[in-house]
Amino acid sequence: MKSIKPIKRVSLTSQVIERIKEYIRDNDLQPGDMLPPEAELSNMMQVGRRVAREALKSLETIGVIELKVGKGILISEFDYNNLTKHLFFSLSRNDENLKDLVEARLALELAAMHVLINKAGKKDIERLERATAMLADATSSEEHIKADLAFHEDLIKITGNNFLIEFSYVLKQFFILTTREIKLDLDSHKKAAASHRTIIEALKNKNRDALIRSVREHLEIYKDRICI
Repeated sequence: MKSIKPIKRVSLTSQVIERIKEYIRDNDLQPGDMLPPEAELSNMMQVGRRVAREALKSLETIGVIELKVGKGILISEFDYNNLTKHLFFSLSRNDENLKDLVEARLALELAAMHVLINKAGKKDIERLERATAMLADATSSEEHIKADLAFHEDLIKITGNNFLIEFSYVLKQFFILTTREIKLDLDSHKKAAASHRTIIEALKNKNRDALIRSVREHLEIYKDRICI
């Protein structure tokens, strides 16, 4: 005989958060639009103002609304940065998650190559070449990492896909965290710069297979160093 599932207890604040989100959806409120004042929301949902205030604070924390003193409650532009910050904090507390993020960065960039290969213009190539020159001239691990991240950030931006661009933020933060203790010698700078030039060349020639192969080989080097 099947057992009866237990009743899930949901806090009043959580319910209010969902009701406010439903209100935003049902009324098709857009960034810059106003929500009713806190007191009015409390009356509409028949809850105390303290509960409504807690719900609004939670919604502000995740970037759904913005509480403007003297103006009211505004619907915010969606900010991927808020999402990635929280995600990074959660994932970075576990070593296994960090290893998964190494693979996620590889998967993200390989997927992005299919999108950007036909979008890269002359100015995009020039930005990638400047970042590569910085990498070749790096005299410390810190300069190496900064130049390498600049290259990959510019690479992802070519896609023009906001989700890919913003999601790469969390992987970038993770990469900074995990490479702090890695000491890279002068030979490493030269090898990485040469790897970047191979990527740029494949991009110039619109050679999809060579581009994907070059990116994979480049990122596998860092994967081996981090996933020890």
